[in-house]
Amino acid sequence: MTKTWPSLLNELPSMVDPHALTDMKPLLERLKLAFGARPLGYLLDITPDAAARCVNGKQIMNNEMKKQVISLHNLLAACCTLCAGCCRSMAYWKRAAP
Repeated sequence: MTKTWPSLLNELPSMVDPHALTDMKPLLERLKLAFGARPLGYLLDITPDAAARCVNGKQIMNNEMKKQVISLHNLLAACCTLCAGCCRSMAYWKRAAP
């Protein structure tokens, strides 16, 4: 029998640190390591300085930016899982950044 989402949620253990799921800094750091601040800013539609400030914790991200970070991270994670050519894609985005 296939489990449904509600039944799976009831089986989850309590979280040790619920805040960890809302912390965007680890995702941003990984994206910055993969692309650099300038291309990351381009991909998130923000300035490179704003991307660097967010990574360094000097600027608080609004909810819309958090959604963009999660979407970009999920997209790239799926790409890396499905395609061995992801490195070529990253090289393209680095060149495409203004």
